[in-house]
Amino acid sequence: MKRVRYLLMMGVWVLMAMGLATTTFAATLNGTVTNSSGQAGRVYLRVFWAGDVPAPGHWGRSIMNGVTSYSIRGVPAGNYVVAGFVDKNGDGIPNISEGVGVSASFALANDGTVTPAGSSDLTLYPQNPPAVVPQTPAFPGAMPLDGGALLMWESPLGGPYGIFVMADSYKVEWSANDFATVLGSKTVTAGNGKDYGVFFVPNLDNGTTYSFKVTSIVGASESVPAEITATPHAPMGGLTISGTVNLDAALDAVGHPFVVVAEGVAGQSFFMQVISSITNGAAFSVPDVDPGLYHLWAFVDMNGDNQPSAGDYWTTVNPEMTVVGTNITGQTLTIEKPNGIAAIETDHVFGEINQGYGVAGYVESGAKRPVNAYITGPAFSEGVDMAWTGDDAYYWQWTGTRPQLTDVYSFLVYYSDGSSETVTASPTAVYDAPVANSITPSGTITAMPANITWTPSATAPAGWLADVNITGVDNGFWWEPDTDFPPDTTSIPYEGPALTPGNYRITVQLCEDWSWNCVSRSQNFAIITGTCATPKSLTVPPADPDGSYMVSWQSSATPGVIYVLEEATDPLFTTELRTIPSGTGLSQAISGRTYGKTYYYRVKATKDGYADSGYRTGVVGCAYPGTTIVGSPASIVVPPADSDGTYDVKWTASATQGATYVLEEASNPAFTLNLRVVYSGPGLKKSFTARPASKTYYYRVKAIVAGAMDSAWRTNMYGCAVPGTELTGAPAGITVPTADPDGGYTVEWLASATPNVTYVLEEALDPAFINGVRTAYVGTGLSTPISGRRENKTYYYRVKAILGAGTMDSVYTVPINGCAIPGTYAVSRPVEILVPTVSADGTLEVSWTASATANVTYFLQEATNPAFTAGLRTAYYGPDLSTLITGRKVGKTYYYRVQAVRAGRTDSLMRKGLNGCLVGGPM
Repeated sequence: MKRVRYLLMMGVWVLMAMGLATTTFAATLNGTVTNSSGQAGRVYLRVFWAGDVPAPGHWGRSIMNGVTSYSIRGVPAGNYVVAGFVDKNGDGIPNISEGVGVSASFALANDGTVTPAGSSDLTLYPQNPPAVVPQTPAFPGAMPLDGGALLMWESPLGGPYGIFVMADSYKVEWSANDFATVLGSKTVTAGNGKDYGVFFVPNLDNGTTYSFKVTSIVGASESVPAEITATPHAPMGGLTISGTVNLDAALDAVGHPFVVVAEGVAGQSFFMQVISSITNGAAFSVPDVDPGLYHLWAFVDMNGDNQPSAGDYWTTVNPEMTVVGTNITGQTLTIEKPNGIAAIETDHVFGEINQGYGVAGYVESGAKRPVNAYITGPAFSEGVDMAWTGDDAYYWQWTGTRPQLTDVYSFLVYYSDGSSETVTASPTAVYDAPVANSITPSGTITAMPANITWTPSATAPAGWLADVNITGVDNGFWWEPDTDFPPDTTSIPYEGPALTPGNYRITVQLCEDWSWNCVSRSQNFAIITGTCATPKSLTVPPADPDGSYMVSWQSSATPGVIYVLEEATDPLFTTELRTIPSGTGLSQAISGRTYGKTYYYRVKATKDGYADSGYRTGVVGCAYPGTTIVGSPASIVVPPADSDGTYDVKWTASATQGATYVLEEASNPAFTLNLRVVYSGPGLKKSFTARPASKTYYYRVKAIVAGAMDSAWRTNMYGCAVPGTELTGAPAGITVPTADPDGGYTVEWLASATPNVTYVLEEALDPAFINGVRTAYVGTGLSTPISGRRENKTYYYRVKAILGAGTMDSVYTVPINGCAIPGTYAVSRPVEILVPTVSADGTLEVSWTASATANVTYFLQEATNPAFTAGLRTAYYGPDLSTLITGRKVGKTYYYRVQAVRAGRTDSLMRKGLNGCLVGGPM
């Protein structure tokens, strides 16, 4: 097929990403075209995905000059724009001097409805600015031949969606003395292929070095020329392919230049002979061919433009041959009367997860340039209008069923000269095997050399070829080796540039011919330079009255990250989960939340070439409307140690009706390491089994109700050590100033008797450690400075020692006072506290007298020894003068002490009970 040889000859594989749509084609896109460009000519239209610049769409039509409406069939529902141009040059290629227009973005439904109405209409205008400065052709190259040279360049592209050739024509010049004398000059149309140019220069002397210039022309303006040199040479002793030419008698080809090409199947090497005036039966000889596998093809340069282009006559059958050791003789190349050339190709694609079949329809230029085609057939049962794509038109569609060789496809082809014809085509092969079984980049592909390995197919037919490529998933990278390989190849060296951090896809394919009727397998891999640091904090308002609020976070320590914020209506992030891409900023405005719900947030940092950070989760959700706060569970019971990692964590119910509970686990008491939600539901217990040994697990629980503010966390005084072989010694004491005038002071503590411990200091706004709890210090020191504390508040502290690795945390060491800011007055302590001496069933009432200071809160502590160092817990915190204690254990004696506290004043001294209460003792 000419499609293969033409693209291969250029060393370019133009495989458009045509999408993997499986939607049944049901829509016909309709709109109007207003030509206000002042130019006459056929109008070409193409559908593009909205915002997908410059990736091309693949649906389109051409309409005759003066027609003001269009219909494009077979466009599935989606978001699009329509681009169009006036082909005033009549070459089927959008050039920069031609009128252009783009519609607004619109949504297309399966019934053909366009939203907003009329947004698929477009108006064509002269390109702005009309005086375009021509651009120099890019990447010029010159291949020396026997008595000639082949010039190649890439056409500069621009305009809307990057589809316009930034030239009307190219001027090619050559000289043997650096242009002191110009030996030849020719101007050729820029319409030969949308993205490349090629030009043969014959009749040059072997051994002479020639200079060549290629200049872009727009109107009367010329670009700076691209310059290149080449030295033609005689055959160097390689192998020769020879034969004769058979011309169809109906053709007027005699006397025109004739070019024969032996093209390597990988499209990276080719050899040729130029015959200045062809006759029927003429002999040809392509010399100096390297050993390898080749296609042999030829064309008659009918329009004399020294280019393979529409309007030329081509061979319709292209022999394939292996050149090894001896010359190839007796070949016959036949140039027949051209007609429309159409083909159906199939692909069988294996991904990392699933697989599918693809069907591709091709229309190729013969004597005319196709500009669009209407295709019908099994994979295109609704019919699809395929747009122009340069010299060749191409459309690819996934199919839900295996293609069959008996499938027939109809192509109604329209050409740039206004004519049309109908041709048919069927698949030539459908391959379910062979395919590579697995693919592995050997090592980390960050520098050369490295290997790409795969397990080859055991059933590849003779003559098949293996091909490998690497594409950048998110960075536009592309690499493939210069040659294809035998199908039993298992490894090739990677010889491309060092890969920058990012995501990549590696593909191994086996094909009947180069990229024709293939099976392939792909596998993704990533080049990672590190892991993004987790954002340092996430601040979520606990409640909001109208559903509009701000969520903010502190930055990641990794520079240049993109933050991703997630929202859900449960703290497990499983219900109504949505992602809010937040860019590089440190906050996100939230609005339009639903009444009666609570929203939870977490944020992570991402960066190309880096693994995503862990999530930073908000401590609370945002209740809308947040009219009440849920009561905290009164207590949480965590075993201090466990021998086999199987244990229960329990908590008491919230006083708020209808509450559910969220239990979190971490591997440090600050709840920053390995934090995870381990339970969410209405129960009051969570059972754990087989927790890994040599770790200590910490737990906290809160109560939540939709539309109400989450409760504060209830945290236990220690973690559960697995296995719990040893209890860490508590700090021997802690000193907190009773008051401070400016909120800056030092908290100190005495060392634990256990060596090599870490100390955890916690701070709260109440002595029961319910409100404003934070970890103020973690480390090996015996003091820490405190600063920035707020006026008219009192801060409370407690410290414990941890050793980790399955050792039980110490109990907390608690001072007898908090620090008041500013601490100008001390609160009077209760005069007495009354504790019963015995309790038969573990229920008792403790009462005390009021403080002489007004508006105080009472803080009652319980312990299992009179020194208040064992079993210490908060038994009550509130304004009452008594509390009922329940659930005490038989055989134990409980001791109580009470103090009065008030924000902004120093706490009262503790008032201890004169006796303890023995549970189950004599009455």
